[in-house]
Amino acid sequence: MGCPSFNGIRVDACDTIVTNADAKQVIVMDSDYKNAWIEAKGYPSEKTIIRHVLNYMEGGSESFKHKMATYMLYEDDLMVKS
Repeated sequence: MGCPSFNGIRVDACDTIVTNADAKQVIVMDSDYKNAWIEAKGYPSEKTIIRHVLNYMEGGSESFKHKMATYMLYEDDLMVKS
């Protein structure tokens, strides 16, 4: 399987979009339903990227705080025992 082409332009390198693992780089895209563009890109540790991840993937900071509080209730049960 080769790399895809976008609007007839061949892409020389392919990246897989992974949402449940440590990423080396995050690329935030946006569109107007006709065209798409890169809105931001950077390392997952950058403040701007963290904000995008919180908003787009975690449902906002309040949702993330609620999720973390819920996980903390079950922290001992969730930890993998070796």
